[in-house]
Amino acid sequence: MYEDIRPEVAEARPFWPLGLPAWDDAWIAHGLRGRESAYLAVWRRGAGSRSRTLGLPHLRGVALVPQVLHSGPSGVPVRWDAADGALTVSLPAPDTAALLRLGAVR
Repeated sequence: MYEDIRPEVAEARPFWPLGLPAWDDAWIAHGLRGRESAYLAVWRRGAGSRSRTLGLPHLRGVALVPQVLHSGPSGVPVRWDAADGALTVSLPAPDTAALLRLGAVR
């Protein structure tokens, strides 16, 4: 997977949709803004809510197609709200993660 995205990731700029993580945060998210797409790694570390909405104000109004590039054994439902610039990610269990590509509709 990394070989496929490496050219864009090499020049990407980081962002943290949930802020810099604390040691005991239940959810962590780290993103990279590339020229063509944004990449987002999301981790669910704790019990509690199966879903988390991430504010992505720099992508507000953009028609995106979220694509799950890598996840655990079960599916990862993802919903993009362009008007609010909000991405909702569902991870089925604690200690699971997903890597997403957010690419504009062409």
